[in-house]
Order: sequence, then C-alpha cells, then structure tokens
Amino acid sequence: SVSNQQPPAYYYLGPMDLVPLSHDYMRKGMLYSFANTLHATSHHHHHQSFLEKLKHSLSVCLVHFCPLAGQLATQKFPDDHVSLIFVDCTKGPGARILHASLDMGVSDLLSPRG
Repeated sequence: SVSNQQPPAYYYLGPMDLVPLSHDYMRKGMLYSFANTLHATSHHHHHQSFLEKLKHSLSVCLVHFCPLAGQLATQKFPDDHVSLIFVDCTKGPGARILHASLDMGVSDLLSPRG
C-alpha cells in the first residue's frame, strides 16, 4: 500500500543539488473556486472534506519527494577533509498547508479594481 511507504532517512545532495540552495525555498499557492450554491453547513463540510483529502494526498506524495519536507543538515569528516550536505527526512517541519477562505471570485484576484 502506498500509505505504508516510508521515505528514506537521508537524501544526500550532489554538487548540482547545491546550486539552488542560495535561492529562496519553494513556495507555491493554489486557488480553488467553489460554487456558492450549497447551504452554509454543507458548504463548510465540503471545504473540510476537500482540505482533508488535499492533506492526505500531500502526505502520500511527500514520501516520494522527501527533500521538499525534510531538514537541511551537514556531516563533517575532518580526518578526510570532507563535508556532506544532505536532507534529513526524519526531521524538519514538513510541508504546511495554509488555508484561507474569501467571498470573492478568482477573477477578482486576477483583475483587481482600482
């Protein structure tokens, strides 16, 4: 079963993986539009159900993409003059889902007035 899979404990980074580290971390936003034809109670239940499915899907997906949710770490080997940079997939805050609800359409955000 996919939900029983575990991410690797460590994801070691190669030289080409280190280049993007000087940039900001990944931030993505998604807009979803829901019809306002539902009764307020069922509308709230519909949103909650959607959010739970989204959270579950993200948790399943991140098993395969643990560098997006792990914590950057280093390991030094002074005797060999070597340092390793890796993502510790067992630590870190993970990915966050921030939810906000507005009484406006997507077109209002894409084409603001005034």
